[in-house]
Amino acid sequence: MNKIKPTKWPQSLVVGLHLISLPANAEVQFTFPNGNQFDTAGIGANDTLLDPISSVNVTLTTVDIRGQDGSLASTLEPDANHLTNSTGNDALGVASATNPGGYSSQSRDFNPGEAWTFSFDVDVSLVEMDFAGWTGPAEITMSSPAFADLVLTDDGSASGTFDLGANQVPAGTPITIAMTSDETEGNDTGVRLVYLTVAGSATGSTGADLLYNGGVTGIWDLMTLGFLDGAIPTLFSDGDNVLFDSAAMVTLGPAEIVAGRVEAAHDSGSVTLDGGLLTADRLENTGTGNLLISNDTLAGVAAITEGSLTLDGDGILTAQSLLLSNGARFEVLSGGVFYADGVTALGEGGGYLEVEDSLTLGAVSNDIYSNPLIKEGPGVLSLTDGLGTQTTGPVALELAEGGIEATGTGGAKQINVSGGTRIDGSLILDGPLLMVHGTTIEGQGEIRVKGESTIKTRLNQGAVEITVPLVLDAPLMVEAQSGDNDLTLSGAISGDFGLTKGSNGLASLTGSNDYMGDTRVVAGTLALAGASLADSSSVYLEGNGVLALEHGAGDTVAALYYEDEQMPAGSYGSSEVTEVTLDFVNDLRFSGSGYLIVTEGPVATDYDDWAASYMLADGRSGDSDGDGLDNGTEYAFGLNPTEASSRNAIQQVVRPDTGTFSYTRRNPSSYETGLSYSYAYSTTLREDGWTDFTSDSETVESSDGGDPVELVTVTLPAALLGNEVLFVRVTAQ
Repeated sequence: MNKIKPTKWPQSLVVGLHLISLPANAEVQFTFPNGNQFDTAGIGANDTLLDPISSVNVTLTTVDIRGQDGSLASTLEPDANHLTNSTGNDALGVASATNPGGYSSQSRDFNPGEAWTFSFDVDVSLVEMDFAGWTGPAEITMSSPAFADLVLTDDGSASGTFDLGANQVPAGTPITIAMTSDETEGNDTGVRLVYLTVAGSATGSTGADLLYNGGVTGIWDLMTLGFLDGAIPTLFSDGDNVLFDSAAMVTLGPAEIVAGRVEAAHDSGSVTLDGGLLTADRLENTGTGNLLISNDTLAGVAAITEGSLTLDGDGILTAQSLLLSNGARFEVLSGGVFYADGVTALGEGGGYLEVEDSLTLGAVSNDIYSNPLIKEGPGVLSLTDGLGTQTTGPVALELAEGGIEATGTGGAKQINVSGGTRIDGSLILDGPLLMVHGTTIEGQGEIRVKGESTIKTRLNQGAVEITVPLVLDAPLMVEAQSGDNDLTLSGAISGDFGLTKGSNGLASLTGSNDYMGDTRVVAGTLALAGASLADSSSVYLEGNGVLALEHGAGDTVAALYYEDEQMPAGSYGSSEVTEVTLDFVNDLRFSGSGYLIVTEGPVATDYDDWAASYMLADGRSGDSDGDGLDNGTEYAFGLNPTEASSRNAIQQVVRPDTGTFSYTRRNPSSYETGLSYSYAYSTTLREDGWTDFTSDSETVESSDGGDPVELVTVTLPAALLGNEVLFVRVTAQ
């Protein structure tokens, strides 16, 4: 058993299995943002990443989950439906089906007794693990048949990051992470996993290593002596590895060519693959020349580490993973097609993507801070599963021309960008979170919100400014984290939709704001440098949200709401306003020298008329007569809110002989109540024991025609009358 203390900085020592040596720092980092593959997931959940150094696809899969009571999800017992979970935390924990320990955060953390068992599909070397929420003494044990138990301890004063000692784990070998400390007073009983870093080990090809020797124009088939094995001319056989060291135009024969590794290492000109189908374990361009695909090629991994790889109008490349590093280029010309079955990884130095028509990529992983990715060409690059990571791998994204469309919702669909990001084309957000890591985004392009999306500053990474215009074709949430993480939108904001400010920091709109939609501040401060809110729009101020009007002028809007309650028409602002006398001064909701001119107040509702008839001072949630029923309930069921004795709307309890009961309600046909009524039954009165049902019939009876209160007789379904004990509930909503 090895006891491990946390490390302050990531450390890595990688020694491959089976005497295979890997380059230093070869690794993949599995992170667990909200909505990732392991969020609210069970056995079989998995994620695949590409090791950018060894070019090995590494898949992590959940094998089993242990609950606090020691039961395993693999037993399929009703009380053992345990899941992994990261909702709301961007870190992984276990959600036990039961909570015998009574832990308040049991659904998101590793609590005492809980464990997660997983495996990898390739040989890996363990590198590092990081935890969040580790604020006091705790113990996590990492165990596997492949190594002696690693006992991770931290008294809460360190970073929660642990060096895993380069332990080697063969493919398919289970690894278990368990909280092995108990609930002794003072112990931390809830920690969660932020990331797990491993290095994948490459499996060498069993085929011969051949050098292409077929001339500038040659044939690649199973019958032509177009290769050298050492200095000996030879035929190609399935599974052989092929190296190109000079430019060539190569036509593949009609029969499928099945290769191990295909490597283009030439430094000038182009190696062109034309003709029939090529299937390869690995397709690599390691020289500074170009590898041109003009045929149909299938590759486990396509690695572009130097030079360029181009798909022309006849080229089709299908790869499980794509690696781009050292400033290399991937060019998809008009008509070319790339199918990415898995992840795209950015290695050291990043690279270029040139798109003439369209290119779709899934997850684009990156573990190097501010690694560059440059998109060129007039076409559109579609990112369906995020870019970079928020922990260690935001990308310096340069959109030189054309468009990038980012789609998808959930924590894993983040577009993480950092210093060096520039937008000269159109960045289209259709659902994801654009996480900006302490930088200024400049350029001559635009950010267009196609579907409801979020722009957020990364915590503790510094202030952010976005100078390019924003076009709101859908609602936008902007989140500025508290502290030195302010967000400034200095470009023009236009469009038919509105903007919501979230998180507790400061977001400032300093450009021309011509968007037509509503403005909502649900947390923190939204500062406006100009009086440019749409006259027909509404402003909503909720929670601790503050609207800072820094322009010193009046800004006209249609309506103002506090916590969704509409305010009267008039002028609103803070005590800093001196140019005019305000109708309403509110220093909790406003700051700055500017003010709002609200043109529309609330329109009286049927409830307002009813409340006025009783001269009620309290709102719907008040209880004017102290009978335990709020005014809204008394309104819905035709009761008198000024008489405590008027508190029961049930006029006839359930009659077993007729299967009916009766109650009163305010007539929804004669008055615009906006209410609907539903029914539920229970045999226990337990809160979780109510079941909705639809009545067989309803009869309205009232001597005055039900104005304003009607009597409703409800006939129960016959099946309910067989219960020895029966309770019925009426709900107005």
